[in-house]
Amino acid sequence: MYVIIIFFSIIIILQYMEIYTDNWINVKIINQHNPDTFEIPTNKELDEIKNGYSVKISNGLERFWVSIIEVKKLYLIGKIDNKLVHCHNYNYGNYVMFEKHNIYDIHDFEFKKMISKYTSKTKTNNINIKKKNIK
Repeated sequence: MYVIIIFFSIIIILQYMEIYTDNWINVKIINQHNPDTFEIPTNKELDEIKNGYSVKISNGLERFWVSIIEVKKLYLIGKIDNKLVHCHNYNYGNYVMFEKHNIYDIHDFEFKKMISKYTSKTKTNNINIKKKNIK
């Protein structure tokens, strides 16, 4: 019963979200031309992507991170995780839809946990440094 309610809640939420798509870069083509210097995730790694993972995609102007909220067989939907330099119709916090062959890199839960510990320490250190420079 709970699973059904959660499933329908997700459908309702997705119906009201604005989801962007673009001419995302197909990383498999780049890898075919540069197999020794351009690594991409394996099919096994792509198949193991879950909600909450972060993946890197590109619109041709810049690469950016997307936090996955839905994984389907033919596509993924995620929320843009960083501010974009070359803003299009979408930016930080917007939702995008793409395919597995558009994924440059994957960060799983463990990696995200490790990075968040590091970045929280770095932010604290940067604040202290700025305060020292002000005096």
